[in-house]
Amino acid sequence: MSVGRKLLLGVLVWVGCLGAAPAQEYPTKPVTIIVAFAPGGPFENIRVLAQYLEKAWGQSVIIENKPGAGGIVGSELVARAAPDGYTLLYGFAGLTAFKVLVKDLRFDVLKDLAPVSTYIELPGGLVTNGQVPVRNLDEFIAYAKKNPGKLNYGSIGRNTTTLLMESLKSIAKIELTEIDYAGTAAATTALLRNDVQLINTTFNAQLRAQTDAGQLRPLVMVGPRRAVMFPEIPTAEEKGLNLPRNGWTGVLAPARTPRPVIDRIAADMARFATSPEAMKYAREQGVDLSSSTPEQMRKLMEDQTRLWADAAAAIGLQPQ
Repeated sequence: MSVGRKLLLGVLVWVGCLGAAPAQEYPTKPVTIIVAFAPGGPFENIRVLAQYLEKAWGQSVIIENKPGAGGIVGSELVARAAPDGYTLLYGFAGLTAFKVLVKDLRFDVLKDLAPVSTYIELPGGLVTNGQVPVRNLDEFIAYAKKNPGKLNYGSIGRNTTTLLMESLKSIAKIELTEIDYAGTAAATTALLRNDVQLINTTFNAQLRAQTDAGQLRPLVMVGPRRAVMFPEIPTAEEKGLNLPRNGWTGVLAPARTPRPVIDRIAADMARFATSPEAMKYAREQGVDLSSSTPEQMRKLMEDQTRLWADAAAAIGLQPQ
């Protein structure tokens, strides 16, 4: 059973125990969800949840993209917002890596943001393009060794992708140059143009179509099991590579947001996770719905904060 399904089973019991929420009047005005990256890419999946919440709440749910610094700009904006539940963050695993990657970070993820619920587990891994003359990860590593300093990887700021790629460089003893983009969509476009030769991205329906068309070529899955839409692609564990995983998303609020408000949002997210539209979306996109209680999400974030610290220490990566 996946982590997401275990969390979902636990949260359904929790929702049943909530009873009449003290914050049943919430929301009384539009709610804004901040996405800390440019439009496009896997973070667009928040719109499916937003549409559901609009119906459940009878209020507009507005998605605002606030890209910058690998997700730090948008995340800090929410951390500094009024703690009333009307400005939320569509969070991602990279939040838990900020502390080990960024010097002089102006906010504390675990102290200044309140976990609400996990949302989706995104199967993902490393992908090259059809112009690179390789068929699998072993061939890519061999190709990189024959072309030292000539290959690039696309990132979206200093977050978990940086740690993942730098871990690969250290383990495989290859040279790759980081090129930063505003979001996954821009990094994917760069990969299609061959401006970069490797990215970390979601193994979803769009990638399946690009793979079948010969445009892109997945090399390895980073996670505990093979992706549903890519059963032919091995995991890093199968390849004997200890690469850190970074594929979950969730919703967070500013710290000190009233607990009844957080509980209301989390309960409605849990109901969405078992709705027909959510099930249909998950099947079509090849993703795992992963609803949780606020406490379960906090534990996930604390555990991953330690994981990224260990990963950075293992390769001697210092915050910049």
